[in-house]
Amino acid sequence: MRRITAVMLALGMAVGLSACGGKQAGQPKETTGAASGASKTTAAETDAPEKKTKAEDPVSMEDAELPADKDFIYDKFNSYVALRGYQGKDEVIVIPGTIEGLPVQLNGFTIVEKAHVRGIVIDEGYTSIPFISCESAENSPIESIKLPSTCTEVNSSNSNPFAELPYLSTIEVADGNPVYFVEDGILYANLSGGDKLLLCYPPMKEGEVFSQPDQTLLAEACFANNTALKRVENAHAKNGENAFLNSAVEEVVCSDSWTYLGQHEFDDYSGESKLRSITLSAKLNDLVWKTDHFKGQDKLEEINVPEGNPDFFSEDGILYYVGSSGTYLLKYPNAHPGEDFVVSEKADMLYLISTVFENPIYLKRVHIPEKWADSVRSSDLPNGIEVVVD
Repeated sequence: MRRITAVMLALGMAVGLSACGGKQAGQPKETTGAASGASKTTAAETDAPEKKTKAEDPVSMEDAELPADKDFIYDKFNSYVALRGYQGKDEVIVIPGTIEGLPVQLNGFTIVEKAHVRGIVIDEGYTSIPFISCESAENSPIESIKLPSTCTEVNSSNSNPFAELPYLSTIEVADGNPVYFVEDGILYANLSGGDKLLLCYPPMKEGEVFSQPDQTLLAEACFANNTALKRVENAHAKNGENAFLNSAVEEVVCSDSWTYLGQHEFDDYSGESKLRSITLSAKLNDLVWKTDHFKGQDKLEEINVPEGNPDFFSEDGILYYVGSSGTYLLKYPNAHPGEDFVVSEKADMLYLISTVFENPIYLKRVHIPEKWADSVRSSDLPNGIEVVVD
């Protein structure tokens, strides 16, 4: 979890919009201190157990109870309570809308290490989903979360608020919620314009293959920590930065509706992604220039393009782009097998050297045409790779 937490912080996996039970409180005039003598500490970054397993007895959300105020970690102000976490002993809890008779403001919510929470119900009145985390995933294996009908604000960063809960298997949404819904165990949000956002694919959800519904976008880190899923089909990766963070997904096949290769759709900075193969859309026709596509994907072996695409093609898993000025060598996957690479005869020029060859693991020699001899040198390539002019 340490790596995941660091990535989320670096990418600004912000909690985003705050919400409160009932009416929004104003700014405090003075601080009266934290309740129950709770220390003002934030969630510690701890490692998750090496192997995640599903609990034999699923937790019942019907058993959720409202804990005593003393079991929560919060700061009390004149007109509201800033709730920060839970430190009690209950397995299934309700996050309340009021504490000590005051409305609650809630941004992030942390389960402390000594707690053993398995299920969380967010009380009616909250309007946005808090970013929920655990000081110790091993001691607080949250398996189930239920959202209220009043929770209707999609967070501004389009990110998965449960990305740090590796044991999560069940998500529920109260009846009557107009924005959030669960389909086949997966949490979605309705967006303006008719699109849907795949917000969270529960890490412990069973099944090796998933076909992404049409008109659905991927949220940041939406497949984070997934242990069973191996293949995602019909993928529309727009806005899906770090979508496969620390995920078991090995293969992604993109939807034909995905026509634009953006800047971060397949980036991953965790070092834990298992993504090995990507098949781009047959109708992909444009891309963001001056950027490193597929950055950080150190297990990626091949990038494929279906035949017939006039703007992109691949040879032996190497990606090329046909632009208005000629054909570019666009990306050599970091984990592509083999020590020698011969540039396609179709290629007229090299894209940015530092992005084409980001961090090749096995590559020793790049064979280039003579016309490239003045523009590509061994000193330009990483990892001591040699340039051979053929």
